[in-house]
Amino acid sequence: MDDVIEIENVLPEKSIIKTRHPGSYDWVTTIIRKAYGNCIEVEQVEDYMVKVLMIGDNLLIKYSDKEYLYTLESTVQGIKFASRSVILNVNSIKRIKNIRYSYRYDAYLSSSLKVMEDFSEVYSVVTNLSNTGMSIITKGYMEIGEKVDMNVYLSSENIINFKCEIKWSDVIWPNNMYGVHILDMDNINREKFEGYIKRLERKEKRLISKYTKKTKM
Repeated sequence: MDDVIEIENVLPEKSIIKTRHPGSYDWVTTIIRKAYGNCIEVEQVEDYMVKVLMIGDNLLIKYSDKEYLYTLESTVQGIKFASRSVILNVNSIKRIKNIRYSYRYDAYLSSSLKVMEDFSEVYSVVTNLSNTGMSIITKGYMEIGEKVDMNVYLSSENIINFKCEIKWSDVIWPNNMYGVHILDMDNINREKFEGYIKRLERKEKRLISKYTKKTKM
């Protein structure tokens, strides 16, 4: 593992985490029931059934606190039918300083990028967003520091436009992932964007509240 970190100190019981298959971009939210050794026991949520989660499958885990962002790689070690839980064996932990300016919400939105002074558009998908920026996946290639004109489709009838800058990049084969920072957004687009983020915030709060109530039962 990268650094020796006790699992229960990183992911204490009742922590809300997000998990996904490495080949998927869909994050599934669940709650930790127990943490011990290099294993965690999480609630088996409906999405695991839909995705036909099996023993031996790999899952990525993300979790954050005020100080760090954690990314963990794990393997499904067991599935308890009676207690509706999944045992995950943690294989590695990566930890970086949490320097994000604002909280990120998972979202899957169509978008398009146009490099300034270029007439061609590149299709992309927004995977998460915040008040100040977002992460996108695309087959297009851009340089860090490049200025981009971007359209994001909040719905078929609700499109926002803004100027942004490419802040970081990563390769998730066969696509490229980029982090973009919003540079300029007019008041009309900002109002629509912030309204959408508020809806995501309410949705996440309802989900966390549901899990919190379960732990008190």
